[in-house]
Amino acid sequence: MGAASPRHTLAFLAAAIALCGLWAAFGGAAVHGPTVLILTALVLVLGLPHGALDLWLARRAGLWSGSGGFVRFHAAYLALAASVVSAFLLVPTAALIGFLGLSVWHFSDDWRELAPAIRVPLASSIVLVPCLSHPSEAGAIFAAVTGSAVIPAVMPPLTVTVGAAFLALVLLVAARRNPASAIEAATVVLLGVVLPPLVFFAAYFVLLHGPRHMLRHRSLLGGRASRFGVLFYTAAALLIVLGLGLALGRAAPVSLADETLRTLFVGLAALSVPHAFLIEHERHVAPSGQPVRFARAA
Repeated sequence: MGAASPRHTLAFLAAAIALCGLWAAFGGAAVHGPTVLILTALVLVLGLPHGALDLWLARRAGLWSGSGGFVRFHAAYLALAASVVSAFLLVPTAALIGFLGLSVWHFSDDWRELAPAIRVPLASSIVLVPCLSHPSEAGAIFAAVTGSAVIPAVMPPLTVTVGAAFLALVLLVAARRNPASAIEAATVVLLGVVLPPLVFFAAYFVLLHGPRHMLRHRSLLGGRASRFGVLFYTAAALLIVLGLGLALGRAAPVSLADETLRTLFVGLAALSVPHAFLIEHERHVAPSGQPVRFARAA
């Protein structure tokens, strides 16, 4: 799953269809406070491990070595994460727009075998489709994060038509370059149309994005230290997000559902921005598949 392949594409398609079928069979459960907590736990527990490889990716990319470099890397990583939280507190709407743009670029790496002119528009469906198909739910999420309405509760028909036509055109172009990638992107669109935004993102993150990243860099998991590190950094990220939830709750009292949404969104953004920058750097400088061992640094 380092790149789209027929076997992994079919597995993703089957899982997506099964999930949509179950959602339809249960009549589309309401996404309220307890559901948000369940989805939060699902994304954190199953999605965060792929970011826990960042230390090893940075080592392979030459960003640190030795104990001093180890400390400096963590300090820079946490400082960037803290700046993201500060941005959401000070200029939430601008921070949201910037984060969504960076997310589209980062998620496009799931189809890195395609040219940027194709894979970036494909990845835009991860943000665009929920806004077009579930504008009120997407708007409620963004309003909880920013404190103000960002998108209307009902999309104008012309906007929906143009958006759908744009996605269809991109899928057709992608199908000519790499059918497996086009099928995956079409499956993402299907999930975005059928599922509410929160459920959709959890499904995409857990079923495609996280596993693809882990399989692409599975050579990093060859030693006991790296496997323990993934567990350690996943637990640390959980504690950071929980601590952020307490801080945000005290800073801006809101309903439980809104507080949970805001905590999840800002917490994932804080962890995702340094991760996204690291992946972009590593993608350009590191030899693909080269294992990293924690030998004694020179």
